[in-house]
Formats: sequence, C-alpha cells, structure tokens
Amino acid sequence: MDCNVLEHIKWQDLGYLCKRRIAIEVFKVKQGLNNRLLPLLTFTKSKYKGLLLELKRKKTEVGRNSFSFRAPTVWNSLDRNTRNEEKFNGFRTALKRNKTRL
Repeated sequence: MDCNVLEHIKWQDLGYLCKRRIAIEVFKVKQGLNNRLLPLLTFTKSKYKGLLLELKRKKTEVGRNSFSFRAPTVWNSLDRNTRNEEKFNGFRTALKRNKTRL
C-alpha cells in the first residue's frame, strides 16, 4: 500500500505494528510479566549497550520468521534508553519516539 495513503488516513504500516508488538512482548518478559515466552529468550548484559537478547541462528525460512529469531533482532535495534525503561507506559512512549528505529 502506498505510504501517502497510510499517512493520509493516519494508519501505521503492518511491519511497524508487528515489530512494536514483538518489542512489547520482550519488555513484558524482561519485567517478569510474561513467563510463557521466557524459555525462548536469553538476555545478556553488555557494558556499553545495556540489556541485549542473544540471537539464535535459524537455517530455515520458517525459523527466521519465528518469534525466537525476530525478537532479538527487534529488541537489539532499540536504543539503550528504550531497552532500559522500567515502566510499561514509559516504554510504549519511547517506542513511539523511536518509530524510525523499528
């Protein structure tokens, strides 16, 4: 769909909405609000970059479309301040500010 049409009707594109939802789910796991996804994610602490997710390599196309592959890609693309946000509403606001990074 043409981006001008989406801007005119004030809708977000589906790619952004999908990445935003993945980032929110990872945030919930980090805060202990969603334990069912915890086995799929491995957090690592970096001195300079903050809390990152370990990327698990997948060989198949289905694997590369899975949550366990896409979540680290989305999470690690966020800036350090967004990843270190402690409150849910603050995290959502930071996602809106950094829309172009997703």
